[in-house]
Amino acid sequence: MPDTPGATGPGWAWYKYVVGDRVVEETLGHSLSELEAFLEELPALLEFQPGRIVLGGFSQGATTRMAMAISRPDLVAAVIGFSGFLAESVKVPFSALSPGTPPIFWGHGLLDPNIPHKLAVWGRKRLDAAGMKVEARDYDIGHWIAPEEVRDAVAFVEAL
Repeated sequence: MPDTPGATGPGWAWYKYVVGDRVVEETLGHSLSELEAFLEELPALLEFQPGRIVLGGFSQGATTRMAMAISRPDLVAAVIGFSGFLAESVKVPFSALSPGTPPIFWGHGLLDPNIPHKLAVWGRKRLDAAGMKVEARDYDIGHWIAPEEVRDAVAFVEAL
Protein backbone atom coordinates (compact mmCIF):
# COMPACT_ATOMS: atom_id res chain seq x y z
CA MET A 1 0.00 0.00 0.00
CA PRO A 2 1.57 3.26 -1.02
CA ASP A 3 1.33 6.20 1.33
CA THR A 4 -1.13 8.43 -0.52
CA PRO A 5 -1.32 11.62 1.57
CA GLY A 6 -4.73 13.21 1.71
CA ALA A 7 -6.48 10.25 0.08
CA THR A 8 -8.72 9.55 3.05
CA GLY A 9 -6.90 11.41 5.77
CA PRO A 10 -3.47 10.65 7.23
CA GLY A 11 -1.99 7.22 6.67
CA TRP A 12 -1.96 4.61 3.97
CA ALA A 13 -4.32 4.30 1.01
CA TRP A 14 -4.46 2.30 -2.21
CA TYR A 15 -5.49 5.33 -4.26
CA LYS A 16 -6.59 8.92 -3.96
CA TYR A 17 -10.38 9.14 -3.94
CA VAL A 18 -12.17 11.94 -5.82
CA VAL A 19 -15.96 11.47 -5.61
CA GLY A 20 -18.59 8.84 -6.47
CA ASP A 21 -16.83 6.06 -8.36
CA ARG A 22 -13.94 8.29 -9.46
CA VAL A 23 -10.36 8.00 -8.25
CA VAL A 24 -7.11 9.63 -9.33
CA GLU A 25 -6.30 7.07 -12.00
CA GLU A 26 -2.51 7.37 -11.62
CA THR A 27 -2.68 6.48 -7.92
CA LEU A 28 -4.82 3.39 -8.58
CA GLY A 29 -2.49 2.46 -11.44
CA HIS A 30 0.52 2.74 -9.13
CA SER A 31 -1.09 0.45 -6.57
CA LEU A 32 -2.07 -2.06 -9.24
CA SER A 33 1.53 -2.12 -10.48
CA GLU A 34 2.81 -2.69 -6.93
CA LEU A 35 0.24 -5.45 -6.30
CA GLU A 36 1.04 -7.09 -9.64
CA ALA A 37 4.78 -7.07 -8.83
CA PHE A 38 4.05 -8.63 -5.44
CA LEU A 39 1.89 -11.37 -6.98
CA GLU A 40 4.55 -12.12 -9.58
CA GLU A 41 7.18 -12.31 -6.82
CA LEU A 42 5.16 -14.82 -4.75
CA PRO A 43 6.79 -17.95 -6.22
CA ALA A 44 10.23 -16.72 -5.14
CA LEU A 45 8.97 -15.67 -1.72
CA LEU A 46 7.10 -18.94 -1.12
CA GLU A 47 9.66 -21.13 -2.90
CA PHE A 48 6.90 -22.81 -4.94
CA GLN A 49 4.47 -21.84 -7.70
CA PRO A 50 1.13 -21.07 -5.99
CA GLY A 51 -0.94 -20.63 -9.16
CA ARG A 52 -3.85 -18.21 -9.29
CA ILE A 53 -5.03 -16.99 -5.90
CA VAL A 54 -8.13 -15.53 -4.29
CA LEU A 55 -7.70 -11.85 -3.50
CA GLY A 56 -9.78 -10.18 -0.83
CA GLY A 57 -10.19 -6.70 0.44
CA PHE A 58 -12.33 -4.22 2.33
CA SER A 59 -13.24 -0.73 1.11
CA GLN A 60 -10.26 0.57 -0.92
CA GLY A 61 -8.81 -2.93 -0.79
CA ALA A 62 -11.95 -4.35 -2.43
CA THR A 63 -11.89 -1.66 -5.13
CA THR A 64 -8.23 -2.37 -5.88
CA ARG A 65 -8.70 -6.17 -5.93
CA MET A 66 -11.60 -5.94 -8.39
CA ALA A 67 -9.48 -3.75 -10.66
CA MET A 68 -6.63 -6.27 -10.45
CA ALA A 69 -8.93 -9.18 -11.33
CA ILE A 70 -10.18 -7.33 -14.40
CA SER A 71 -6.76 -6.14 -15.56
CA ARG A 72 -4.79 -9.35 -14.79
CA PRO A 73 -7.22 -12.29 -14.71
CA ASP A 74 -4.31 -14.67 -15.28
CA LEU A 75 -3.06 -13.93 -11.74
CA VAL A 76 -6.37 -14.10 -9.88
CA ALA A 77 -8.72 -17.07 -9.35
CA ALA A 78 -11.46 -15.04 -7.64
CA VAL A 79 -12.09 -11.87 -5.65
CA ILE A 80 -13.82 -11.32 -2.34
CA GLY A 81 -14.79 -7.68 -1.99
CA PHE A 82 -16.38 -6.09 1.05
CA SER A 83 -17.82 -2.56 0.81
CA GLY A 84 -15.88 -1.42 -2.24
CA PHE A 85 -16.79 0.04 -5.61
CA LEU A 86 -15.77 -0.43 -9.21
CA ALA A 87 -13.71 2.59 -10.19
CA GLU A 88 -15.08 4.42 -13.22
CA SER A 89 -11.62 4.33 -14.84
CA VAL A 90 -11.47 0.50 -14.80
CA LYS A 91 -12.29 -0.76 -18.27
CA VAL A 92 -14.61 -3.74 -17.94
CA PRO A 93 -14.10 -6.26 -20.76
CA PHE A 94 -16.82 -6.89 -23.30
CA SER A 95 -18.79 -10.12 -22.98
CA ALA A 96 -16.64 -11.92 -25.54
CA LEU A 97 -13.56 -11.35 -23.37
CA SER A 98 -15.03 -11.91 -19.93
CA PRO A 99 -15.28 -15.71 -19.60
CA GLY A 100 -11.70 -15.86 -18.28
CA THR A 101 -12.31 -13.07 -15.79
CA PRO A 102 -12.36 -14.29 -12.19
CA PRO A 103 -15.67 -14.50 -10.33
CA ILE A 104 -16.32 -11.82 -7.73
CA PHE A 105 -18.07 -12.00 -4.38
CA TRP A 106 -19.32 -8.48 -3.64
CA GLY A 107 -20.75 -7.89 -0.17
CA HIS A 108 -22.00 -4.45 0.72
CA GLY A 109 -23.82 -2.69 3.53
CA LEU A 110 -27.18 -1.19 2.68
CA LEU A 111 -26.50 1.54 5.26
CA ASP A 112 -22.87 2.26 4.29
CA PRO A 113 -22.22 6.02 4.69
CA ASN A 114 -18.64 5.84 3.33
CA ILE A 115 -19.27 3.95 0.09
CA PRO A 116 -23.01 4.26 -0.52
CA HIS A 117 -24.87 1.15 -1.63
CA LYS A 118 -25.76 2.86 -4.93
CA LEU A 119 -22.06 2.64 -5.92
CA ALA A 120 -22.21 -1.12 -5.45
CA VAL A 121 -25.35 -1.27 -7.60
CA TRP A 122 -23.69 0.78 -10.39
CA GLY A 123 -20.53 -1.34 -10.34
CA ARG A 124 -22.45 -4.62 -10.31
CA LYS A 125 -24.49 -3.47 -13.32
CA ARG A 126 -21.28 -2.75 -15.25
CA LEU A 127 -19.94 -6.21 -14.45
CA ASP A 128 -23.26 -7.91 -15.21
CA ALA A 129 -23.44 -6.12 -18.58
CA ALA A 130 -20.05 -7.62 -19.46
CA GLY A 131 -21.24 -11.10 -18.55
CA MET A 132 -18.94 -11.41 -15.57
CA LYS A 133 -19.86 -13.72 -12.70
CA VAL A 134 -20.71 -11.63 -9.64
CA GLU A 135 -22.26 -12.93 -6.47
CA ALA A 136 -23.84 -9.82 -4.98
CA ARG A 137 -24.91 -9.88 -1.33
CA ASP A 138 -26.29 -6.98 0.65
CA TYR A 139 -26.44 -6.68 4.42
CA ASP A 140 -28.26 -4.41 6.85
CA ILE A 141 -24.99 -2.84 8.04
CA GLY A 142 -22.83 0.25 7.56
CA HIS A 143 -19.16 0.37 6.52
CA TRP A 144 -17.95 -2.81 8.17
CA ILE A 145 -17.99 -6.59 7.68
CA ALA A 146 -20.71 -8.66 9.34
CA PRO A 147 -20.19 -12.28 10.48
CA GLU A 148 -22.82 -13.53 8.02
CA GLU A 149 -20.96 -11.74 5.24
CA VAL A 150 -17.79 -13.65 6.12
CA ARG A 151 -19.74 -16.94 6.12
CA ASP A 152 -21.17 -16.11 2.68
CA ALA A 153 -17.71 -15.23 1.34
CA VAL A 154 -16.23 -18.49 2.66
CA ALA A 155 -19.07 -20.46 1.06
CA PHE A 156 -18.37 -18.62 -2.23
CA VAL A 157 -14.70 -19.66 -2.15
CA GLU A 158 -15.50 -23.23 -1.13
CA ALA A 159 -17.92 -23.51 -4.07
CA LEU A 160 -15.12 -22.64 -6.51
